[in-house]
Amino acid sequence: MPTVALPTIDLPAADRALRKAELWLGRRLDGVGPGHHRSIRLGEGIELADIREYVPGDDVRAIDWNATARTGRPHVRVYDADRDTSALVVVDRSASMAFGTAGRTKEGLARELVAALSVLVLRRGDRLAGLLYSDRRLSTVRASSGRRAALRLLHEVGETVPEEGRGSRLDRALEEAYRIAKRRSLVVIVSDWLDAGEWAMPLHRLSSRHEVIAAEIRDPREDELPAVGTLVLEDPETGRQLEVDTANPKIRDAFSSAAAAQRARIASEIGGTGASHLVVSTERDWLSDLLRYLERRRRRRR
Repeated sequence: MPTVALPTIDLPAADRALRKAELWLGRRLDGVGPGHHRSIRLGEGIELADIREYVPGDDVRAIDWNATARTGRPHVRVYDADRDTSALVVVDRSASMAFGTAGRTKEGLARELVAALSVLVLRRGDRLAGLLYSDRRLSTVRASSGRRAALRLLHEVGETVPEEGRGSRLDRALEEAYRIAKRRSLVVIVSDWLDAGEWAMPLHRLSSRHEVIAAEIRDPREDELPAVGTLVLEDPETGRQLEVDTANPKIRDAFSSAAAAQRARIASEIGGTGASHLVVSTERDWLSDLLRYLERRRRRRR
């Protein structure tokens, strides 16, 4: 599929989404302490400068395994500031992303999150690229800088909506991201991470070269069943249906336990790859969750 190259036209929907995200972030950051605006940054913006022996206190994610294996002693990668860094946003457009309750879908939250991430990338002065996928690559937005780059990405997210029957092959998307991002970059994956293929190894490989943020979008109705009688549940990606008596507490408990185990497995596998894990939900103030997450990252790097 060819790379997206939009003509020079107005993108009103994308512009509205970007301005809304700028307004949200501006309001949340108003009145905070001196220097806080600069501390709320997405990614490091760094380039490899040296490899040296590990010392206590170094970030274990910076370990260079090739040098460690070669010398028999732990070594870490050291980075310098780089003014020409890039950010790649990988967006899940599979059918399960269309699910939602209480007036907000995971798809809607994904759009808002991508807009906020784009604003943060613009604040850092990075080039911005995009990769949209389901069971195949749907669209690629070439890396460029400035507001126009964010508008192109948001336009593609708006135009490429989840379709019924479309599964998720996140494993393939991560392999494609590894090929796209040639030099060290910030890679953000926006997905619900459900039934997404064998993605742990490709994510580990991607994290070994790049700074990776795994953004997981959740909806509470995927974690528990309401007691509303008999329901017909349908998998949006396969079309398979199952009739369930939600009045039965044992069935509700079994569903909740299975969902919790699935979420725990996803969190464990993401943590084992070296990627950073961000969780947002359709039932919570996701922007506060995002800003708290970035603040925690800042504190860990002190």
